[in-house]
Amino acid sequence: VQETGTWGFNMFGKQKGMGKEGNLWEIKPIKEAYINLLLDNIPLDIDKIRECGKTTHGFVTHSLRRRVWPILLSIKDKDMENPPNKDEVISEAIEKVKIEGKDVIKKDAPRSFVNMIGISEEKKPRIQRELEETLIELIMRNNDFSYVQGLNDIVGNILLILGKKHALLASEAVCKFYMKDMLLDRFEDGMTPLLKTVLRIIQKENDAIYEDLIDCVGEIPTFAISWILTWLSHDMTDLDIIGRVYDYFICSHPISPVYVAAAIILHNEKAINELEDKNVGEIHRLFKDFVFTEANMEEILTKSDELQAKWKVKDLCIDLQTELKKNSPVINKENRIGHKFKSHLDCIIFPSDYKTSKDKPVFDIFHPKIQHIFT
Repeated sequence: VQETGTWGFNMFGKQKGMGKEGNLWEIKPIKEAYINLLLDNIPLDIDKIRECGKTTHGFVTHSLRRRVWPILLSIKDKDMENPPNKDEVISEAIEKVKIEGKDVIKKDAPRSFVNMIGISEEKKPRIQRELEETLIELIMRNNDFSYVQGLNDIVGNILLILGKKHALLASEAVCKFYMKDMLLDRFEDGMTPLLKTVLRIIQKENDAIYEDLIDCVGEIPTFAISWILTWLSHDMTDLDIIGRVYDYFICSHPISPVYVAAAIILHNEKAINELEDKNVGEIHRLFKDFVFTEANMEEILTKSDELQAKWKVKDLCIDLQTELKKNSPVINKENRIGHKFKSHLDCIIFPSDYKTSKDKPVFDIFHPKIQHIFT
């Protein structure tokens, strides 16, 4: 795909000579066709694929997400070989997360998907059972994070979109490279600094709203916990909107949920100002009743990008250096998948006939470790 793009539009979807109103990304079939072209183009242009995930409609359909997410999350064939015996998984998981942890998972799994649109009552028990098994194996396999309530939302939605075959490894990648700070044993080690950072962004952007929130909820906006911990999905029932949000986060810096939380607050500026009695209860009720739609979600994600451009990620990460653990993917690029895919994808190659610059890695889609993605 040329830089100018097929059919005369560039990677951002704007046709040559068209203004802001002419964003072709708003036409889903056009964007879907463009993503398919990117996926069929050798070598894969990861930067453009990630740009598609962040812009309007994300990767558009779940079928495209099933092609793209495994690439972006570095799911490899070797990791899918010889899965442990189910009985061994459960017994080791009990030892790993203790009886209490397994009991929480067993309680959370049946509570998942209850209000999800499009899942029949007949299918729910099977999917809930698969979710329970996936969660237990996920925790058993990893010593550097713990099960927290809300992880069932993240893993459950990945399971629905990708299917059981890829759900475990995709969830594992999301937990390791994006959400490790949210899954620590001590809330104060991860979530507290991130929640405080939400208000730091609000203070920079809108001091009046910041003062209202400080007066009502203090330095920690607890109403935003589920937004960050579940990538907004705890408060959603539409899998299409959930998939769109996950597209954005998978293609963004791990601190992006903090910017999105700030964007949601700013999106509700008018509603906050119109509250007759501003107190913690009314603030929590306002955001609890807020309904995410396809339209307002795009506005919120666009606002998040504007905030990241205005209040730089690197500056926030400097502020967090002393507050987060050293292995945090937010502040340590060696612990995230990264924009250039240099650390965690051992299937990247640099053949001389594909290489365009020393800083731009390319994929060989015929490499045996990622061939399964395209079959």
